[in-house]
Amino acid sequence: MKQIVLKTLSGGLPALVVLLGLAANSAPAVPLAGGQTDVTLDGGFLSTLTGAGITPSIIAPGTLNGVVATFPISGGTDVLIEHTGGLSFSGAGNVVDIENFLIDVNQLTVFGDVSVNSSFVTNADLFNVNAGDLSLTLTSAASGVFSGQFGTPDLSGALVGVASPMPQPVPEPTTTALLGAGLLAFAFLRRRRS
Repeated sequence: MKQIVLKTLSGGLPALVVLLGLAANSAPAVPLAGGQTDVTLDGGFLSTLTGAGITPSIIAPGTLNGVVATFPISGGTDVLIEHTGGLSFSGAGNVVDIENFLIDVNQLTVFGDVSVNSSFVTNADLFNVNAGDLSLTLTSAASGVFSGQFGTPDLSGALVGVASPMPQPVPEPTTTALLGAGLLAFAFLRRRRS
């Protein structure tokens, strides 16, 4: 299994280690819920969009703080990370929404729901993920949507941003059992003293 350290906190502790399941059969998937994925959007990509008259915005419950878009992790496993929220792009009388992102860690791809005006596609191939730095690049399918709706040049492979998934830690069953045993022992001793 390959490990990638994504970010370090000011104290130098790892904020998250993502285990890429390239050898996915070696361990069961760990269920996820909670936490978030931050995506630092690339300035060049944003400039290309605004230069073409496209206005990007956030879809709740995602948030945008400067150039950092944050999407809540709603579930999945350590190999398929589900998110809520998304991004909306408007211009030239068209609106393109991409939301409900699903990071497939094995395929190094981000899928999501795409709404173009009144058309809707689920599980569309949106971004490729670089395993080294978790940078996101636009797929040719997503680039085709931008070209078709906004008249942009081919943006296939364009850097969109860099992702930093930060799921909430999931306690291991043995940790939970040990905690439960400790609480029972504490309750027994406390009751015995009274």
